[in-house]
Amino acid sequence: MRLLVWLYKKSAADAVVESSAVCWRVSRQKANIKAIGGEMKYSKTMLQMGALVTMVSASQIMYAAELRTVAKPIPNRYIVILKESVARKPGEKSGVPTVAEVGRLISYEHKIKVARTYEHVVRGFSVQMDNAGLTKLLSDPRVDYVQQDGYVYASTTQLGAVWGLDRIDQKSNRLDGKYNYDTTASNVHVYVIDSGMRSTHTEFSGRVGQGFTAINDGFGTEDCYGHGTHVTGTIGGTEYGVAKNVIIHPIRVFGCTGVGSTSLTLSGVDWVVRNRKLPAVVNMSLQSDGDNLLDRGVVNMVNAGVTVVVAAGNNGKNACGFSPAREGAAITVAATDRTDSRSVFAVASSNYGGCVDIFAPGSDIISAWPSSDIGAAILSGTSMASPHVAGVAALFLAKNPTATPAQVASAIVSAGTPGVVKMPGSGSPDLLLYTQVPPPKPPTPDVYGISKQGASGKTEVHVLDGSKNYQSFKLHVATILGQTGGDASWSFDLGDYNRDGVLDLYAIKKQGAGGKTEAHVLNGAGNFQSFLANIATAQPATGTDERWVFNVADYNRDGVLDLYAIDRQGASNYTEVHVLNGVGNFQSYLGHHVTALGNSGVDARWAFRLGDYNRDGYIDVYAIDKAGASGKTEVHVLDGASKYTSFLAHVATISAQVGANNLWAFDLGDYNRDDILDVVGVLKQGATGTTELHVMNGSNGFQSFLLHVGTAQHTTGSDKSWDFLMQP
Repeated sequence: MRLLVWLYKKSAADAVVESSAVCWRVSRQKANIKAIGGEMKYSKTMLQMGALVTMVSASQIMYAAELRTVAKPIPNRYIVILKESVARKPGEKSGVPTVAEVGRLISYEHKIKVARTYEHVVRGFSVQMDNAGLTKLLSDPRVDYVQQDGYVYASTTQLGAVWGLDRIDQKSNRLDGKYNYDTTASNVHVYVIDSGMRSTHTEFSGRVGQGFTAINDGFGTEDCYGHGTHVTGTIGGTEYGVAKNVIIHPIRVFGCTGVGSTSLTLSGVDWVVRNRKLPAVVNMSLQSDGDNLLDRGVVNMVNAGVTVVVAAGNNGKNACGFSPAREGAAITVAATDRTDSRSVFAVASSNYGGCVDIFAPGSDIISAWPSSDIGAAILSGTSMASPHVAGVAALFLAKNPTATPAQVASAIVSAGTPGVVKMPGSGSPDLLLYTQVPPPKPPTPDVYGISKQGASGKTEVHVLDGSKNYQSFKLHVATILGQTGGDASWSFDLGDYNRDGVLDLYAIKKQGAGGKTEAHVLNGAGNFQSFLANIATAQPATGTDERWVFNVADYNRDGVLDLYAIDRQGASNYTEVHVLNGVGNFQSYLGHHVTALGNSGVDARWAFRLGDYNRDGYIDVYAIDKAGASGKTEVHVLDGASKYTSFLAHVATISAQVGANNLWAFDLGDYNRDDILDVVGVLKQGATGTTELHVMNGSNGFQSFLLHVGTAQHTTGSDKSWDFLMQP
């Protein structure tokens, strides 16, 4: 007699009892795995039961957790995943026990032994137990599901010769015997989840960071199989490596036979998430038949900011059938040989298909070997291709350390050489790895609204999120600076004063207490809650009207921001530019310049901003006439290279005149990130009932608009109570 139970996802409804003797066997229908990030979905699960227990009650059926099988299970070994409400991860609010505490309780109640606990990647633990223990766990209401532990294999085939680095630094296949690189990635951490590494090998001298072993055989993180040392050498060896100075962290999940398990691999993944140091890359030159937990581990590493590179596998099959190759969050790498053909190995070939992101050299790759401190060997496999990509990811992160894993993946794929991979396989991308990866396109710049008379009694900063089309805010903050009035007595600009990579707010008080113009710099890294500087500059007081305009830029190209004081009614009867030296905290001048622009008055008709119009390295002055004689808003650009004695451009823009008042504010910014400055018009009292942004395209001389949008910011009046600045 048998008991048949049909489950829809995790429901035990519609149970039909045929027998009281049960045996668990699961068959599943899988949905598109790559597209959903490795999460298995089942339309129906059939549990055939027969010979594990003598009786199953109705209540046990109703609380039955799902049993997930793998193609190659390890007998009597399982991974137990708890429900999210049952246990907390580190850093989550207390009130529920930790995963380890729940594991100990379940271990005691069901008389099973917990081998490893997972707190960062998943909420769960691995166990070794018999069928009776399995039955108890499946009926435990704290358990979400149980998965069989499965075998995981290193992806290598051995054969013979040297060429990989030479191929990836050039677009053509005419090898020149050289490998060119412009960084050694000394600031990047690489975590190699593999068989460990020979730490004393000359390829890695002085660059071995903290590691981890899931194998209790006395070797620690040392490599007794060879695969991990070889892979690590390709990523970061001094001779064989792509990124020759990375910090290497060996994560040993394979023993001396090259065979591991899901539970061991998850231990390594969990350790990486807990101990990661960014910027970071993980290489996983390993494969298993479709395994939801391995896929989930990849997703959680990526969510933790770690770029994950994986091997496609060596089965000559579609990589979408294997883990972690099928996981979309990873960069999945297939292998090529010296002719740029998809690699064919001794017994199979490189996997292929839509889950592959890019190809890289994988046949006959020489790298370090643990036979001695100078050992080397030649191996083939997608295991050898994957570390080439991991190395390039490290090179990219060295120059772009804040890039997200998605940006790293996109940049590497975008830079790949197209049209060269021969016989890539059905559904595969025809892209070969290339080391010269351009930086990621910066996000759409944010807009900072400076409320000088904030309701908090302070000067406030409200940051509109460019990535959300200015429909939401990134920040609302009352700064350390008191209210600064509704007139022109204070001027504001953005710049990195202390060169920490974060924009600070320059607040220029024109009528300082000591008869000087003062510069007060609010610390952007602390959300403007403290001052980096309070300076009485060399510039005498400059009044409370709009005669004087202040901006910051690097005038003399020494890497330090200088203060531009623009006098619209200079003694010369021209608009004048006076530049205070940032190196001396604005205590001396770098230049006094009578410009080619005549007297521009003291009202709100003209706006002045700084930028490199012709990209010659000199700071130019954009003079924006809101009521141009042409009937348009006009842009007149004074040439920085000529000390502002000539013009680079006189342009009647697409925008009509907007009046000699403060209803409109103007700034410069590269809105569409084409490396050309656009003009940003801010209409404070928009017809939409909001503050509106209207961006004129710099690439065609401001003759078209890139954007018209009503923002999340309410209307902001027509006086000087609000200033608006676009993120540089």
